[in-house]
Amino acid sequence: MIDYQTYYKFHKNAKAFAFSGRRLAAFDTWPRQISAAADLSSVNTMLLPTGVHGFFLRERKWGM
Repeated sequence: MIDYQTYYKFHKNAKAFAFSGRRLAAFDTWPRQISAAADLSSVNTMLLPTGVHGFFLRERKWGM
């Protein structure tokens, strides 16, 4: 596994770093912004866990 900073050192012109906020994928039907008070439709509702497990590269251990 390699982190973004190290990958960027070796591949500065990689497509992974060519970000553009204006370009949207044709299949992306999510609204650009959603108000915190808005009621979401069943299409826009996602059920997610309350925590996400990840690997801390600096500490070299798994955590949440």
